[in-house]
Amino acid sequence: MYIKYSKEKEKLVDLIQTDDGFQNMKTETVVMLNTLTNSKLKFNEEKEETSMCLGRRELIEKMLMNHETMDKIKEYTGYTQEKIDEIAKKLSAR
Repeated sequence: MYIKYSKEKEKLVDLIQTDDGFQNMKTETVVMLNTLTNSKLKFNEEKEETSMCLGRRELIEKMLMNHETMDKIKEYTGYTQEKIDEIAKKLSAR
């Protein structure tokens, strides 16, 4: 399903948020998804599983860089304004 929706942000975010299978994935699966879809999901190579919260954070970063509205980001991610501001602050510090 991830591959199917990899070019459709809204459907991809909904999938990640609602499908329990995407909350924690094997790191090898994340590597495969990155390769097949040209995604850049973050993962820890030393761990067997990866939390997709990192993927959600990365999605917010991409949406911020694409100048999406805060309302749209909140709607897609379910994150609060405070959480989005925290991510934006870390992004601007890079």
